[in-house]
Amino acid sequence: MKVLITGGASGLGKAIATRYAKSGAQVLITDVNAEAGKEVAAELGTDFLQHDVRSTAEWNLVLHWVTEHWGSLDILVNNAGVAAAGFIEETSEEDWDWIIDINLKGVVHGCRTFTPLLRAQKSGHIVNIASLAALMLLPSMSAYNATKIAVLGLSETLRTELEADNVKVTVVCPNFFPTNLPNSMRAPNEAYIKRTRSFMKHTTLTAESVAETIFESVRKGKFKVLTDRQAKISYAVKTWLPWVYRAQLRKHVKRAS
Repeated sequence: MKVLITGGASGLGKAIATRYAKSGAQVLITDVNAEAGKEVAAELGTDFLQHDVRSTAEWNLVLHWVTEHWGSLDILVNNAGVAAAGFIEETSEEDWDWIIDINLKGVVHGCRTFTPLLRAQKSGHIVNIASLAALMLLPSMSAYNATKIAVLGLSETLRTELEADNVKVTVVCPNFFPTNLPNSMRAPNEAYIKRTRSFMKHTTLTAESVAETIFESVRKGKFKVLTDRQAKISYAVKTWLPWVYRAQLRKHVKRAS
């Protein structure tokens, strides 16, 4: 099995790479951080390419590496992502462009680059990492929410588009779990970042447990993946008890104000 994982030098990307490497798969991780990427590759015995998911040219280089070294690809994991927080008037146009270019267009570039190969080989699996934010849409996270719900919509579209060519799609909507995402998070003040770190602390989820859920969900061919019981309960409340959900959102608005 041949697996490509973007943003594989840390956090969830590293955990996914570790899980697939453990299964005996050939793994290529890419990351914008060359130093961290090389360290992880040496640790796991995987391959590594420095790669900015915003660059079409660099995506083409990744495709060239895959076709030259492997000749085919079984799983593409579009994992690389960043976070931004703030009310709509607090989030700059520059921050909107930044998060859209990475969280949404980075996924789009990956899908566009590798879909011809997957169609031609009549097999393969695209895994797009969205977020529970794509379903729950918490206030003061408009830019992040918008990119993640777009990834969810893209994934559902591709699921149908690629079905005839035996190419499967999985979209993952993880709940909060500890990662280094707050280190690069953009926000108008430190309070938003502290709140994100607090959410990450108050969970039993880990990058490793989420990676295991992804591994098993892909193996079973699942489409939309929620990573824990609490996420499933929260989504059910939003779906079936919308007035309760809205009341909870108002509390979030007050805490963020």
